[in-house]
Amino acid sequence: FGIFRVVAVCRGGARKKLAPPRHTATTRNMPNDKLPAPLSGSLPALGSPIARSSLDDRLEATKLTPEEIATEAAKGVQKATMDALLGLLPGSEAVKAILSVASDTNEALRQKKLEILLARFFNKTENTEETVLKIGKLVTDPWGGALFSKIVRIVEHNPPDGDLLNHLANALNYIAHSDYRALFSRHKFALAQIEQLTPQALTLIADHANWPKWLGRGIMVANGIVTSPWGEEFGAHYARAAIFDDEEKRRLVHVAHDLRSRGFAEAVTQQAPTGESIVSPRLTSIARELVSYIS
Repeated sequence: FGIFRVVAVCRGGARKKLAPPRHTATTRNMPNDKLPAPLSGSLPALGSPIARSSLDDRLEATKLTPEEIATEAAKGVQKATMDALLGLLPGSEAVKAILSVASDTNEALRQKKLEILLARFFNKTENTEETVLKIGKLVTDPWGGALFSKIVRIVEHNPPDGDLLNHLANALNYIAHSDYRALFSRHKFALAQIEQLTPQALTLIADHANWPKWLGRGIMVANGIVTSPWGEEFGAHYARAAIFDDEEKRRLVHVAHDLRSRGFAEAVTQQAPTGESIVSPRLTSIARELVSYIS
């Protein structure tokens, strides 16, 4: 309707305003409260203060970091590239359908893993109401939310291993009941270490009280620390290895070697009454920090 507000130039040079449009009989005599409401989808002009304010509010609400923006952009480029490549393949529609099913399956699996994690978390307390408040406070706090997101990412990037989910439920329980703002750096470091380790390694760390000891023969020692490999001996003397088959025992030996090489475990020597050296594996200080999280 802006055309009726234009100032027209008459032949004689005089300017006069064109008359505004007449109201129709329908709206002219209608009370204000009966007039139809404006369309809900109508938008303010892009340059108006209202539009700028709304945009600022939305940008502030998202609070995306440059890294997150780059990640989202990369996802878009990756999808566009995949779509373009699939279009060149014979039977591309079938390939797209398979990938779509795989994507749906992964999302369903992700949801199920998170459900198991939270179920095990809630099973670790007798006061469910208090636990709900704790987890609610954790996920809505900037520091707590960052730690919770880290646990979720570990769940997402690993298969649905029952031991791992149990360890992460313990970690979530420990963090939720702590002063996670004051201990944020410590919690973040511990979760980073947990992410590096396999579920079997975490289980072995949690079971450190049952680690075996054996006679040290033909070993190399420096300052009381065994410097020669001892994973084979660990596997041979670990009490619970008796119920393992050969494949499981080989994995146990590998885990022991891995914990030693990564600095999560070491073996020291002790003097036996007979004068022989006893090899005693133990957790390093870094690994001991993880026990509170995974046990």
